[in-house]
Amino acid sequence: MTETGILTDASPWISVEPAAWRPLTEGRTPRLFRKKTFLYTQGQPAEHFYIIQRGRACISTSRADGHEKQLYIAERGALCGESACLQRHPHASAALAIVDTWAYAVPRLATLGALREDWALNQRFLELCFRKNTVLLGQVRELSFDQAERRIARTLLNLAAQYGRPCPEGVRISIRFTHQDVAGIINTSRITTNKVMKRMEEEGILLKREGRYILRALPALERLARGEGQ
Repeated sequence: MTETGILTDASPWISVEPAAWRPLTEGRTPRLFRKKTFLYTQGQPAEHFYIIQRGRACISTSRADGHEKQLYIAERGALCGESACLQRHPHASAALAIVDTWAYAVPRLATLGALREDWALNQRFLELCFRKNTVLLGQVRELSFDQAERRIARTLLNLAAQYGRPCPEGVRISIRFTHQDVAGIINTSRITTNKVMKRMEEEGILLKREGRYILRALPALERLARGEGQ
């Protein structure tokens, strides 16, 4: 349960208490990645993985023709690139800083040494792995079975769970995002996203004010997310 009272399942916004990774970050200095710069690119050798100290990074994968699928958002304390690094494979995804982001670069051998000595650290790694599997399974299910309206409704609820604050009209999402941002998350067209979100505004479910969205009718949005209509 979040501060807004919204329950979410398989939200792609992943965060972890940074203290969980102290055995890996102690003695290391985080590196600054400016907004719209890559922590790593797809196909790049994975000599390190990254732990987000502050900021946000979008993890995505793409085809040779440039078609991109966003996988998850790495928030404070999240790991990215660890699977490729520990398996000594090239990165199968890319990590792009959405805002100015500070991240620790952790090498493979140091990680393996820490994992051998610290069972609690192993547990945290496994928990994060399971969490990411749940996120990716949810995306496969959505892309296989769910209409765009349902996926958009679920994305808005996840945004509210992560960034929402109660306000007189409902729940205000504190970060700015565009129709294209939502389209990228759910892997649909901007035109489709624009139509669905405009209809939600007309039906009183959404309100856009000063560049930010307010969820005005959470029960209606939750019904849409479950595929029940209004």
